[in-house]
Amino acid sequence: MPEIGEKAPDFNALDNNQQRFILSSQVKKGKVLLAFYPADNTPVCTAQLCDYRDHLEDFKGLNVQVVGISISTHEKQSEFAKKQEFNFPLLNDYDSRITHKYDVMSFTGHPKRAVFLIDENQKIIFKHVEFLAITRRTSDELLEKIKSFLPKEEKAQKTESSVASDASNKEENTQAAH
Repeated sequence: MPEIGEKAPDFNALDNNQQRFILSSQVKKGKVLLAFYPADNTPVCTAQLCDYRDHLEDFKGLNVQVVGISISTHEKQSEFAKKQEFNFPLLNDYDSRITHKYDVMSFTGHPKRAVFLIDENQKIIFKHVEFLAITRRTSDELLEKIKSFLPKEEKAQKTESSVASDASNKEENTQAAH
């Protein structure tokens, strides 16, 4: 299994919109969070990916691209993405080559639930492989972990902007309630 500090295995795959995703090209645009998930349209996988969808702007604010990966068929994956209105790509690993490169294939023949955060140099800076398929890393947990990798001055800026954004959202909600 690739370890923290090692170069992430490169790959290319088609996403749910038939767009080519090449890891070594994508990391040049910012960090990539690879989220391996066992299956489409299952309760925990849906909750996990919807959580990431709902916090995608927070990930983007930290210059992180979220990408889901599963071995589902392209058709099922596309339906799942459309049904849940995912605003990030789901990569199709139909032949399990990516899942095997990252050594996250379970004994059931599905990817383990796992996340890998890969930096702009294609190095793995964080990884977590779930022991049980029913557990998952939440957006809040991942965002805090990502913030811990930021330089001190950038961390302070991100915190100030999120506080300002939270205050603005609360003000909008208060006005809407009246």
